Amino acid sequence: MSEQADCTFYEQHRGDVVFHGPPMVSHPNGGSETQVNQYKLSKQLGSGSFARVFRATAPDPDNDSKCSTYAVKVINKKALEKKREWKQADGDGSPQLVSLFDRVITEVQIWEQLRCPNIIGLKEVLDDDKTASLYLIMEHAHFGQIMVWQPSKFSYTCPRIEEGVQLPHELARHYFRDVISAVHYLHECNIVHRDIKPENILVNHHHVCKLCDFGEAERFDPIVNESGMLVETKGTHQFFPPECCRGGVPPTTNNGVVTFGASAAEPGAEAKESETAAADKAVEFSGYAADMWAVGVSLFACLFGILPFYATEPVQLFEMIGTDGFCLRCPGWPK
Repeated sequence: MSEQADCTFYEQHRGDVVFHGPPMVSHPNGGSETQVNQYKLSKQLGSGSFARVFRATAPDPDNDSKCSTYAVKVINKKALEKKREWKQADGDGSPQLVSLFDRVITEVQIWEQLRCPNIIGLKEVLDDDKTASLYLIMEHAHFGQIMVWQPSKFSYTCPRIEEGVQLPHELARHYFRDVISAVHYLHECNIVHRDIKPENILVNHHHVCKLCDFGEAERFDPIVNESGMLVETKGTHQFFPPECCRGGVPPTTNNGVVTFGASAAEPGAEAKESETAAADKAVEFSGYAADMWAVGVSLFACLFGILPFYATEPVQLFEMIGTDGFCLRCPGWPK
């Protein structure tokens, strides 16, 4: 375990999360290999706009002669702190301007408290207020994503199955028992994931499926919002449920936050309707039900290798989901 850092700032802003640090980045023997504290980073497993994920090894805590494998997510903290988004506030519904890094804070606060065999474990957080990057040390899933999206073919494939595009039904049944177990655990904890899709379902070396990526997750106060009702939608459009795509006003995007049935204007800008009127028109939906719909879409993608709803334009996609959400045409099924 690394030395405890002075984390006064984080204690004020991040609840009960324990942060270890500071992260000491080095290049052993002057080589290209990067080491962060005891973690030696190697192959890059994935990347996004503000983060990269690497495979890493470190001495086993119980046996120094052995090494354990981890996944390390390196987040560009400084870049996220400069980005802002409008977020619907609780209570009166007035939007608030928040940093995108606040989303990472919420993710860590939720993730650090989860203890479920079907959820990727967060092992350690390396950070202090002087570093440009934040390091999340995570459980490593040997086989990676359950399915991989092929943009050129508009389809999913399973790299673990020789010449196979879809998952066999028996294997899909085995995997999705694990997925349902993870989602059930989250909902029992009053948490919705909000971005369930094959890319966020990982498979370890024991062929156990584990849910990951809690960047869009939200925790409800069971006293204030027992039914888990939401207004803003987050996540991936193709996995939205029909009730999120039937607003009286076309869906609008504000720095990644999509709101249905509400005004597109930013707070402070001249809008056709007042914030109160926009809030009154907003379409509420159940976050719990939306998670389960996304599980169903993910299962469909694994079984057939394609998405049940796909369009290049978001408005067209929302119309498809909103009107045809319960009239699927599955490949190979009779019309």
